[in-house]
Amino acid sequence: MFVYIRNERGNWTLIGLLVCLVIGLGLLVFLFLSHLSPGEQARKEGLVQPKEGQTVLGASIDKAKDTQCAGNLRQIRMMIDSYKAENGQWPASLQDLRMQVAPDFFKCPTSGRDYQYDPASGKISCPTPGHEGF
Repeated sequence: MFVYIRNERGNWTLIGLLVCLVIGLGLLVFLFLSHLSPGEQARKEGLVQPKEGQTVLGASIDKAKDTQCAGNLRQIRMMIDSYKAENGQWPASLQDLRMQVAPDFFKCPTSGRDYQYDPASGKISCPTPGHEGF
C-alpha cells in the first residue's frame, strides 16, 4: 500500500503528494465553510442571537427569563404530581399546593402574567407567546 506514497529510495511519489494535498485542502475547506455562517453555528451551539435593535446583554436576559419560566413550570408540575400522589386528586387551584415560594413564582418572569392551570386535568401552561412548548 505504501508503494504509491514512497518509492524504493524512500522519496515521496507524485500520487503520495497529491493524496496529502487533497486531504489537507479538504480539511481547510471544511474549516472555512464551518465559519461562513456564524448565525447558524451560534444557533446550533445554543448561543444567544440578539434581535434587530437589541443588545447581546438584552438577548441574554430574555433567554435567562425564558429558561426561568421553563424551570418554574417544571417545578410546579412536580408539586402538582406530589399533591395528586398524597391526596388522590388534582389540586383545585395553585394556592392549594401550600408551598413556601416567592409570591411571583406562579407568574411568568417574561410577561408577568399568571400561569394557566386546569384543575380538571392537572395541566399548567404559560400564556406568554413563545412559551407554548414549556
